[in-house]
Amino acid sequence: MEPDYSALISAFVGSIATKEGDISWMYLDVFGNVTIARGHLLRTAEAALLLPWNKRYSTDLIRHEFAKVLAMVPADKSQLRHRGARFYENATALRLTADESLQVTETDVEEFIHQLARALPEYHTYPIGPQFAILDLAYNCGVHGFMSGMTQCVKAIQARDWRAAAQLCHRAAPISDERNRATAERFLEAA
Repeated sequence: MEPDYSALISAFVGSIATKEGDISWMYLDVFGNVTIARGHLLRTAEAALLLPWNKRYSTDLIRHEFAKVLAMVPADKSQLRHRGARFYENATALRLTADESLQVTETDVEEFIHQLARALPEYHTYPIGPQFAILDLAYNCGVHGFMSGMTQCVKAIQARDWRAAAQLCHRAAPISDERNRATAERFLEAA
């Protein structure tokens, strides 16, 4: 029987809009990646075609708008940190509805949980606070990025040393100190 993550999914989806924003149009994140909704990465135009809006907009329009946003990467990528999603609001006419954005986010969160359960086989046995913290790290860094880029934190998690995980879970800018503190506090709930 598969573990029931419904409480975790509900809590995380409810909190992620304040961390990632809930943007209905395509925009470039601080790394120059096309993104939409609550931090949903669109690596390719084909990924944009899979969004729920594909029933309202033509394939050609979606591809065109994706390319238009992607072409807005400045020569000096450091400028991306100062733009924000609003910079791209008038660059594209495509919009996700609130329900579609929620659907995309819930699907993303479920996929991250499944990936985490494969990467950390004991994930389902962790208290909900650490599960939430780990999910936040993976949502932000990607599961591979989290597992390979935060190895000391991962070791602490595997040892169920929640205090050490709290000390080791800090992410660099553009992640805010507030978000890092909130993630650490989730680990400490189980300490």
